[in-house]
Amino acid sequence: MNEPLQKPRRRAHAGFSLIELLVVIVILGILGTVAGVAIFPNIFKARATKAREMILELDKAIKMYALDNTSRKPGSLDELVEPTETSETGYLESNQVPFDPWGNPFEYRAPSSPTGDDYDIICLGEDGVEGGDGKGRDITLYDIKNPQEDQYR
Repeated sequence: MNEPLQKPRRRAHAGFSLIELLVVIVILGILGTVAGVAIFPNIFKARATKAREMILELDKAIKMYALDNTSRKPGSLDELVEPTETSETGYLESNQVPFDPWGNPFEYRAPSSPTGDDYDIICLGEDGVEGGDGKGRDITLYDIKNPQEDQYR
């Protein structure tokens, strides 16, 4: 009955050592870098694809506007969102002209001689200025309708 008081024994491993934590952090960092290198180039391609789809949507809205207005094209993209007799939101689903995937407004040009049509819709690309190459390349309705070697695909 009279057992001597013994100190409670500590477990051999009460937690993770600093080295174990550092190894895990390094492994997670390497995995994050590999994933980032694989994912980030695709973000630009996705935005370019979204810009092309938005330009085609605006093109359809302009064609519907022209059908309702005896072939007259709108003077600006803002006319596409004005209420009509058949729709409270005009020719676009939203109540406003959309911005491109980079947050810049689309440019609408009428007339546009290279297309053979009398208008063009332009997304200025990632840099937001006219012209450019690579990620700063403009995306136009003309280029979409007349594809050549498209670097965004």
